Amino acid sequence: MAISAVVNAVFNIDNKTYTASLAIPSSAPTAAAPFLFSVVSQAPEAGGKTPDPETLLEVAVGTTNQVYVAVSPPMDVISGAIGSDVVKDLNVVVSEGTYNSKTHTFS
Repeated sequence: MAISAVVNAVFNIDNKTYTASLAIPSSAPTAAAPFLFSVVSQAPEAGGKTPDPETLLEVAVGTTNQVYVAVSPPMDVISGAIGSDVVKDLNVVVSEGTYNSKTHTFS
């Protein structure tokens, strides 16, 4: 019997909503159906406008030699950690294989 799992958790921290998602397919991960994990942040509405959600962490694991990890911490966390606005943006991507983050597949 094949069993798959999808887990979604939503956290509200300092008026921001964080959604953590984990998807495990019913079979071993493949290029077309990798294991997926992500954390997305949604800032509250301000001035009648809701900001776009930010993907803070995205992880995909396909077959052998197919791993993708992207980290992009929110700027308020970076500024608070270093105490200044020196860093304007930070994105770190580590991958083995070619991953398409729009289709969530490896090629």
